[in-house]
Amino acid sequence: MIIEFFSQYPYTLLTLFLLIFAFIFYLIRRDLWKSFWFAGVLTMFFGFFELAYSQDYWHPSLLLSNSLSIEDFFICFAMGAIPAITYKVFLKLKNGDRVKKDYKRRYALIGVTVFLILWLGFNWVTPYAASIGLLIVGLTIWFQRKDLRVGILGGAISFTLLYSLAFILTLQLVPNFVDSHWILEVLSGVRTFGVPVEEILWAFPFGMCLGVAYEYVFKKTITHFK
Repeated sequence: MIIEFFSQYPYTLLTLFLLIFAFIFYLIRRDLWKSFWFAGVLTMFFGFFELAYSQDYWHPSLLLSNSLSIEDFFICFAMGAIPAITYKVFLKLKNGDRVKKDYKRRYALIGVTVFLILWLGFNWVTPYAASIGLLIVGLTIWFQRKDLRVGILGGAISFTLLYSLAFILTLQLVPNFVDSHWILEVLSGVRTFGVPVEEILWAFPFGMCLGVAYEYVFKKTITHFK
């Protein structure tokens, strides 16, 4: 019965895997609760973009509606929380004091502007435009906050790997997940262990940004445990 349910709702299964990953790392390092909850709650609002994704990128089976459902917000929460703390667990890092050097956080909005121009002005497929926008935000932080570079790379790599793992696990139970839910015409057809390369190329810049979202917004540093 459970397998039949998830075969019908593989998006829910993917959401469940990501939530499990997020809370496993949270339970390991509950001292990182500020980073975890800030990034998670922040990205929950990204769930509304699923309305756009479902128009030009894919058509997932949702539990409660045909356009926007509860798993959209849960998966976005998990996707924000995972890069915020996972690399800190592996590298034994923690949040430090406020950075003394001032910087213009509004410069990160350049990436948001580029996303909107590509998406609304040039009618790019939503996740493709988002990938470019996120990359610009990530690079902006990279050059503004050299002390956060380990977090930018750590967030990008850890999220890409865990997101890919969750995707692969979903494919093990629902092999036709991509073929039955994506708009195949907008995909390149290149897949890594069954995962569309577009998903991987989106995950990396997403992790870049969310890995240091808390530190960038609140001007915190990242330090090693002594």
